[in-house]
Amino acid sequence: MHTIKVSSITLSRLITDLHANTSYDTGFFIFSEKFINGSSIMPQKRNPVVLEHLRGRLQALISKASIPDDIVSGTPYGDINDVDALCCFRGGE
Repeated sequence: MHTIKVSSITLSRLITDLHANTSYDTGFFIFSEKFINGSSIMPQKRNPVVLEHLRGRLQALISKASIPDDIVSGTPYGDINDVDALCCFRGGE
């Protein structure tokens, strides 16, 4: 889980940098029109929707990878009743 979390964080940071460098001001990266949506407020603005969706999905993956750490972090080694909270990994029983 830790590897998934760290990899997702790294990819999310890379995508954030790519997103910043696709702006009209910098123009380092240019995407095809099929990957771009215009802004409703500023029609001339080009929003790389693919990067925005990838970043959102990676954030969801990062939060899901953190669940085991969050659940177990306050559980003492000898208290097995609190570990039953891990049922969310068995399909939410």
